[in-house]
Amino acid sequence: MPLLLRTFGTLELLDESGTPLLGAAAQRLPLLILALAALHPEGMPRERLLKALWPGVAKVRARAVLKQHLYALRRDTGRPLLVGGTPRLKADLGEVRVDAWEFTGHIRHGRIGEAIDLLRGDLLEALSPEDGSELAHLLGEVRERFASDMAMVQ
Repeated sequence: MPLLLRTFGTLELLDESGTPLLGAAAQRLPLLILALAALHPEGMPRERLLKALWPGVAKVRARAVLKQHLYALRRDTGRPLLVGGTPRLKADLGEVRVDAWEFTGHIRHGRIGEAIDLLRGDLLEALSPEDGSELAHLLGEVRERFASDMAMVQ
């Protein structure tokens, strides 16, 4: 059974029983990497992710740090949550469910009550990067993608 990535309210990763995972799966940066990859259906371009999360850091160093976070996430979950090997980093939606996508599915099928049950706050609400930063732009794009569905329940 897939894990659940909660992106509404506090960003967290839950096991099959609904218990938050520990280790890298509970740390802000690995969860943010997973969330950004999961919320971009076509995958997150690695270069853009590097610029957003490690601005001003040399590419070689940023790639190494990204690789460490991906390894730690896989080690601590025991699952390959992210698919690599391409210029884009994608979430393996067979291994991780995403509340935002489930929310959208409920909205599109007229299950408004079920959609509302998933809301525990705003999408990636704890993140408030500096205006004008690449991370702020990425978050703006993600939030815009879900804005019309969110408007249906507010």
